[in-house]
Parts: sequence; C-alpha cells; structure tokens
Amino acid sequence: MADIKKFVENYRSLLPQDVFDSSQYSIKLLQIPKIANASRNDLAIEFVNWSSLSDEDREAFNKLGAIVKDKVVKHEVVNLGGLKPGQVIKMVEEKSGVKLSFYDHNCLLTIFSVKPGKFSNKNPSETNTKYCHYDEVHGDYIYHESWVDCICEILKANKMKKYMWAQAYKADRRYELDAYTK
Repeated sequence: MADIKKFVENYRSLLPQDVFDSSQYSIKLLQIPKIANASRNDLAIEFVNWSSLSDEDREAFNKLGAIVKDKVVKHEVVNLGGLKPGQVIKMVEEKSGVKLSFYDHNCLLTIFSVKPGKFSNKNPSETNTKYCHYDEVHGDYIYHESWVDCICEILKANKMKKYMWAQAYKADRRYELDAYTK
C-alpha cells in the first residue's frame, strides 16, 4: 500500500500545476452525507460540477479527503485446518521421509483406535477426537495435524514396522498408542 501511495505522490509531483488542476485530466468526486427519507442502508451521493464552483468552494473541496475503511466480515469455517487422508500421508512423508500408502494409513487408524475398525460397528462416536473427527455431512473423517505428528512419532520410535501394523490390522488387533509414541 505504501508503494502505491509513493507512486501516486511521485506522479502527481511531476505534473505541471495547470495539468493537475485541469478538469480534462481528472475526475473529482465529493461525497457529502445527505439526509433522506430512505432506509439506513441508502447513501445519497451528489456529483458537483467542478468548473461551476467558486474559488472558495474549490479550496474547501481540495482540503476534503475520503477515508475508506475495509470491513472484514468473518464467517464461521467448518473443519478449519482439517486434513484428508492424502494430505496426512503427504505430510508424514515430508516430515519423516517415510512413504506410506492409504492402506498403511488405514491400518494405523484402526489398530490404534483412532477411528472405528473394519470389524467394528463403525460407530463414529468411537473416534479419538484428539486426532480426527467424523464429518457427518460428508460421511468421512477429517484428521488433525496432531495425527500427522503421532504417526511420525510411531515411525521415529521404530517399535512397529509396516508388516507388523498390516498383520495387526488383518487380525483386528488393537494397541495402546502411548506405548508406541514415547
């Protein structure tokens, strides 16, 4: 914003005064609040012909400035920061250097009871909300960055290999997450 302001000021300072004041090369708008019989949402704007103003009025208008304030409207965002399985896998690979498949991810989710397993009744209330949430509208799970960090800890601890979590998944075994992360 400062660069734009500096550019405009430099440009204006290079213009001869007669060009700067000429109505041929500029549009000057003046906004004066007007009381009207309209709703509060209405805004009255009156356009004034610059050449028909007296010197006194022109001097007064030259002193006027406009301030535009941006109004930021914040709306609630659902699942802000949530991750899909592919994003989790990519982040784990970036952080740990270990490449996981969707199958590996599903095995880890199930054996550590982060989400309901393949043989359970698949009740979303069985979800470990520290690591993910069930999104009822979309019928899927949204993961948190804490789950990415947890997987990286499991890999770093080196207490469980890919073949081990695949076997545990096939046998529908569950493990306590704390035993593999610290």
